[in-house]
Amino acid sequence: MKKLLVLLLVAFTLVSCYDSSEEEIVVESLQSVYILSEGAYGQNNASMTYYNAEDESVTQGFFELQNSRGLGDTPNDMKVYGDYMYIVVNGSHQVEVIDLLTQKSIKKIPMFRTIDGNEVGMSPRYIAFANDNAYVTSYDGYVTKIDIATLEIVSEIKVGLNPDGICVAKNKLYVCNSGGFNAPTYDNTVSVINLGTFEEIKKIVVPVNPYKIQADDSGRVFLNTRGVYPYTEETPTFNYISSTTDTLMATYDIEVSNFIINGNKAYLYSYDYVNAPSFMSFDTETQTLDEVDLLKDSSLIDYPYSINIESLSGDIYIGAAATDYVSTGSVFCFDSEGTYKFEIPTGVGPNGVVFEY
Repeated sequence: MKKLLVLLLVAFTLVSCYDSSEEEIVVESLQSVYILSEGAYGQNNASMTYYNAEDESVTQGFFELQNSRGLGDTPNDMKVYGDYMYIVVNGSHQVEVIDLLTQKSIKKIPMFRTIDGNEVGMSPRYIAFANDNAYVTSYDGYVTKIDIATLEIVSEIKVGLNPDGICVAKNKLYVCNSGGFNAPTYDNTVSVINLGTFEEIKKIVVPVNPYKIQADDSGRVFLNTRGVYPYTEETPTFNYISSTTDTLMATYDIEVSNFIINGNKAYLYSYDYVNAPSFMSFDTETQTLDEVDLLKDSSLIDYPYSINIESLSGDIYIGAAATDYVSTGSVFCFDSEGTYKFEIPTGVGPNGVVFEY
């Protein structure tokens, strides 16, 4: 009887372990890569490149093939939220919404306001998401709230001069007020907006001309500032804001042109149009540079234009524009150790990458 009991217990344990592991197994792999190319401003030649990660095929002009029309003029941002992909088209003053299942556009959200009886484009720039709402910065000085369920604009709030980058941390929006269209009178603030009330609760003073802003997995907020070209006095910087106290904690003397955060690591590059670009990584927990030569084959890239990280593999995707900015560019993929893997030809000015799993 004791032997039978032991056998039954062993059998029950084996079945239980098998069932549990079967339920917990989740297999995820990279399926495709969407690359946004902004084109030349005013030329209406934006495009999308589709890379199939399974068979390594490349399809140029993908949006036009799927929708029988062009994407518009100068898209600046592309992100996925839920089942949809959102493209912020600056020059055409709209947000394009694409169903990832059908890969077709389901709506163009117009971004215009009426001034003295005339419809004036808002020049939307970047987008962030929280609580089933999208939040879009526009160069006309506003952040617009869009209801994801209806894809309709429901509210807006005035912030600083020419707001650019936007991110979410601890139920707050952080918005870079660049003042980029008001040179030499640039802005130097980050607006903090309470997501619950959609009201600005603070402006944080930062170095001049803030641009991109992102939060790490712990809610620390980082931004780069572009300074004033040709950088004789106001040079580009990298900065850390506490989302607990909403104060500027540190400004690092690192000339950062663009960056992306994955987990608790920021991947940065610097380019001044004269010297060769440099690629680095920055530990957001210790606030230190941990790699100053991130790419082993950086000589492949003359004019870096975007940077993205594929989270499963840690692969680094660098968008590179042509030096004349009217020819087509490429996205170069490097593994997590910085070794070159492959190149994807793109349209003019590849400035964004979205990964589909």
